[in-house]
Amino acid sequence: MSTLHDSPHTSARKELVFLVTCVAIGALILPFAIYFVGRVIFGEFDEGGLMDFYGSVQYSIWTLDPVVWFLVLSPYLVIISLRLALRFYRAGRA
Repeated sequence: MSTLHDSPHTSARKELVFLVTCVAIGALILPFAIYFVGRVIFGEFDEGGLMDFYGSVQYSIWTLDPVVWFLVLSPYLVIISLRLALRFYRAGRA
């Protein structure tokens, strides 16, 4: 979150770094977590193992599959939603 002393340029840069970090987590780490949770709940991935699943997700990212992009952006969207909820909560208490 930005402080009162941050310039708009600094705040935008921090938010961009935060967005890129969240997208990297969504694209590189989240598919592994989904694979392992899915394996426990549903069994083995149809097309093979972990790397096949990961490759399928990466291919879907590059082909701009909207469902996979929602998955990739989900860490950022969750945190933005929490930020907004906190802002509304604080505004209601003021």
